[in-house]
Amino acid sequence: MMKNFDAENVKKLNKIYAFIVISIVVFSIFVSKFNFGAFTMISEIIFILIPALFLVKEERGELNARTLYLNKIDRQDIIFSFIIPIFTYPLFNIINSIITAFLPSVDITGSLEINDTKTIMLQIFFLAIIPSICEELLFRSYFLPEFRKNGEIYAILYVAFLFSLTHLNPYNFVIPFLLGLLLNHITLITRSAIPAIIIHCVNNILALFLADFQFGVFLPKEILMRISTSEILLFVMLLTLFCTGALFLILRKFSDKYMNKNKRRDEIQEFKNHIANSKFELRIYSPVLIIFILFIISFISLYLN
Repeated sequence: MMKNFDAENVKKLNKIYAFIVISIVVFSIFVSKFNFGAFTMISEIIFILIPALFLVKEERGELNARTLYLNKIDRQDIIFSFIIPIFTYPLFNIINSIITAFLPSVDITGSLEINDTKTIMLQIFFLAIIPSICEELLFRSYFLPEFRKNGEIYAILYVAFLFSLTHLNPYNFVIPFLLGLLLNHITLITRSAIPAIIIHCVNNILALFLADFQFGVFLPKEILMRISTSEILLFVMLLTLFCTGALFLILRKFSDKYMNKNKRRDEIQEFKNHIANSKFELRIYSPVLIIFILFIISFISLYLN
């Protein structure tokens, strides 16, 4: 059910979030240009993982599997967690391609340079494993349960927004937002951030190796240039339907196993009532507004470059 909205707690959490993001931005100005892999690892550990552990300890009194939302899941859930990104990656990329088509054209593509096995493993470690663990402990283990005190639907939507905004990239906003919605939902119904860590990690690995593919449809540019637009659209439509259907069946398995459908329906209605009967208070969200301004600046700088 929708809890009584604790404005001061939300404001406090927003301040923490803004401080973490600003710290990363300031740190990136001085370090990222030297070594991107090292920058990623250092920033993830210092500005995301350590604060997450400290905040959990402060709020919940101790660090253990329960307070970190790392409760055990069964083998079926682990298998599903590895499978889900196979369907979400192309699906979310297709949706992102459609939406960003309305934005100014900017070349932000890049592919992983595969030189040897060592390079591949280092890239996976720095850009997939470390970020997935650190970010999930902050967003799913700390922020999500804290914002959940104001209602599950509010937490699912708002934490997904914060997670997406953190990337400070308008061309990479939709995918993290959709992924955030999925991870928030799965984390809350399973009461564990372990599935989210697995899904996030596999998603990042796919993104590393498929960054140079178009529309997230696993078709190289060379092939796309040789086939007709109608054939591309047909392939995208079929892939979208297939991925949506597969994802629906898997999520239904999760939902049937862990949650009461009537409970979630009641939560949605309570959230709607809360939105209808509450007033937006800028003071609560002013720290996040600062990050949103950085997001706009990032958009402008990408366009000008």
